[in-house]
Amino acid sequence: MSRVKAGYNKYHNSIDIRWTENVIFTVDCGKVKAGLDLTRGGQYEVNALALDHPMEYVRMALEGSMQSWVDCGEK
Repeated sequence: MSRVKAGYNKYHNSIDIRWTENVIFTVDCGKVKAGLDLTRGGQYEVNALALDHPMEYVRMALEGSMQSWVDCGEK
């Protein structure tokens, strides 16, 4: 499979990755954020990551490394 497009879907608060075979992989940003301990600054950073680097957001969400990324950015 080759990836065609990845981006933030503001209507569903999700990251959608579309593939050439009409397969869509969706990550619910609300559920990802619900599992994180975020300050206001951390919420801003996570939102910016979803908008600016959606594939990195998905990678960190699936790896479970987003909390440590947020914690490092807040120090």
